[in-house]
Amino acid sequence: MSDINSCSTSLQQALTHIKQVQTDMLEVNKSAMLDIANSLSENIDEHILEAIQHQDIISQQFSATISMMENMNNIFSDYLSGDSIDFIALQKKIEDVVKEAKDQQDRFSGKLAHVIEDIEFF
Repeated sequence: MSDINSCSTSLQQALTHIKQVQTDMLEVNKSAMLDIANSLSENIDEHILEAIQHQDIISQQFSATISMMENMNNIFSDYLSGDSIDFIALQKKIEDVVKEAKDQQDRFSGKLAHVIEDIEFF
């Protein structure tokens, strides 16, 4: 069980690190959006609006990945901290988190489908 706990701890540390990086980038993105919005005049053209839309989609994707990492971290915490592991239940929980992330991706990507066809979402 010690190897599984060590693996679980390492995985949780990795997810926590990625979550922190995503959170930091979300804040940088938010700050950039505010700076752009504050510096624009009343004459906003279509290209500027499109760029702001893309910034919003970036923020949504960062939020989605943060949420997925939190969910995965919770799953590993719950399932890998006990004396025995129900791998079938663990797999089901992971599949549920992935499905939720893909559903969220579909909701976000629909907003951009007419603009860019080739974006790879999380």
